[in-house]
Order: sequence, then C-alpha cells, then structure tokens
Amino acid sequence: MRSIKRLFATVTAGFDGFVDQVENHEAVAEAVIGDIRRKAAGLKVQLARLDQHIGRLGEQRQQALEEAEQWRERALRVAEDDDRRGLYCARQHRDAQTRERHLAGQISEHTALRGNVERELGAVEDKLGALKLKKTMLASRSAHAQAGRVTAGVRSDDCDAEGVFERWETHITQDEYLAETQPAPRVDPLRAEFEEQEQQAELREQLSAWREGAAKSSAKVDDDA
Repeated sequence: MRSIKRLFATVTAGFDGFVDQVENHEAVAEAVIGDIRRKAAGLKVQLARLDQHIGRLGEQRQQALEEAEQWRERALRVAEDDDRRGLYCARQHRDAQTRERHLAGQISEHTALRGNVERELGAVEDKLGALKLKKTMLASRSAHAQAGRVTAGVRSDDCDAEGVFERWETHITQDEYLAETQPAPRVDPLRAEFEEQEQQAELREQLSAWREGAAKSSAKVDDDA
C-alpha cells in the first residue's frame, strides 16, 4: 500500500514540477517578448510624433514660402514710389526665404530620422514575430519532453511496484509450500522391528521358492540323461 501511495506521490510531484518548469520558462519568454513589444510600441509612438512634427514643419515652410512671395509682390508694387518701403519688403522677403530654407533643413533631418525609426520598428516587429513563434514551438516541445519524462518516471515506479507484488507472491508461495509439507511421522521402534522381521520372512520364502524350483529343474535334467 505504501508503494502505491509512493507511486502516486512521485507522479504527482513530477507533474507539478513539470507544470512549474513550463510556467517559469513561458513566464521568462513572455517577459522578454513583453519588453520587445513595449519597445515596438515606443517606436510607433515616436514615429507618430515625428510624422506630426514633420507635418507642422511642412506647414510652417509653406507659410514661409507664401510670405516670401507676398513680400516680393509688395516690394515690386512700392519700390518705384517708396524706396524705404521697398527695401523693407525686400528685407522681409529675404527673412522669409531664410526661414523657409531652415525649415526645409529641419524637415530633411526629421525625415531621415523617421526613416531610421521606421526601419528599426520593422526589425523589432520581425524579431517580435519570430520570438512569439519560437515561444509557441518551444512550449510545445517542452510540454512533449516533460510529458515523456513523467511517463518514464511512471514506468520506473511501475517496475518497483511490480517488484513489490512479485516478492509478496513469492512469500505467499513459500508459505503455501511449507503448509503442504507435513512433518515426518514419529518412528515406533517396536512396530519397525515387527515390520523388518515380516519383510525378512517374505524374502526367505521367496528365496526358498527359488531354490526349490532350481532343484527340481536340475533333477529333471538328470532323469532325462
């Protein structure tokens, strides 16, 4: 009975250990995947912010272009009649062009940065997909391998249990054999003496009969001769 309880305890402990191990491995893998997922999310947020910023820079650049054109037209209208006002308009046109060129440079820099972020996000998403697939595959392989170990442990304990029952059966068989074996009867000396005498008498009678038969055969041979 203790062996059976030990068998179930071993199987239960092995299964619990298997579950804990699988859960720990999957928890670690999930934590790694979670970190990469958060990195991907951060890159997406950064990408969205860059898009918004590039959009605002584009609007400011377009505004600078429109202002430069507007000041150019103003300068042309007043230059002949008012030199001072014409110079002022020309100066504002130049400042608008300078602002437009600065904004164009910022847009170029942010666009290049956006490309780097987008490529990094693509690499992270590819890595995330590969790790999720690998996690699923390893979890399946781990479950299969651990289940095999549990089964092997059950087979090993089954062998121990069979040994217990075999030894028990052997012990019972020995008891049954000993129960069937009766002790030798006690010898009665007087009875043995009578039986020995009777057996000797029977043997003497047999021997005497053999001798008589031999004598008769010899006498008959002499008569015939």
